[in-house]
Amino acid sequence: MPAAPWPNLTESRRPAGRRSHSVGLEVGNADATNALASDPWDRRAGTPVAAQARDMTGGLTERVQQTVETVWATLLGLAVQRKPAPAQPDERPAWAGTVRISGAWDGEVRVTCSAELAHRAAAIMFAVDRAAANVAQAEDALRELANVTGGNLMEVLPGPSQLSMPSVWNGEGTAPHANGLLLSRLHFECQGEPLSVVVLRTEK
Repeated sequence: MPAAPWPNLTESRRPAGRRSHSVGLEVGNADATNALASDPWDRRAGTPVAAQARDMTGGLTERVQQTVETVWATLLGLAVQRKPAPAQPDERPAWAGTVRISGAWDGEVRVTCSAELAHRAAAIMFAVDRAAANVAQAEDALRELANVTGGNLMEVLPGPSQLSMPSVWNGEGTAPHANGLLLSRLHFECQGEPLSVVVLRTEK
């Protein structure tokens, strides 16, 4: 049975007064071979999840990049450029928006960006000046970006599955821990600010 169309997955979760942001992307398949071969998480290569990930065909990396570029252009009118992984950790405060996927496929999609970029996104979404964008609006903007990104990526994964409510970490307290097999981690830049997207697969 095919997964439900993406617009139906988030409409009930959207705050009052917010309009739905559905992004239509061509459906493909997922392939984690490159990520598995180059990432420290490959130490779990003998697990059932790793074996299943290697069996997936298509291009998860390309799909993630296409999704991120389309979501940011459609929702915000902003261009993002893919970048190589940084040699040194970025010292700027980072925020993270995460959605979990559960069902026939279990995992999570995490969108991480600088606090400044989250506030710029909020200024666009809420049609206010950057200086007027507050923390609550920036958190909501990052939730929306994670929600739409995860929803579109879910379309290429085995279904049926469900998308969780998005959560946000705003740099305070304990940072979210990556629990699962890393399938993809892509780095981008938007208006000179860092942005990354991670896809993790978890075992049942």
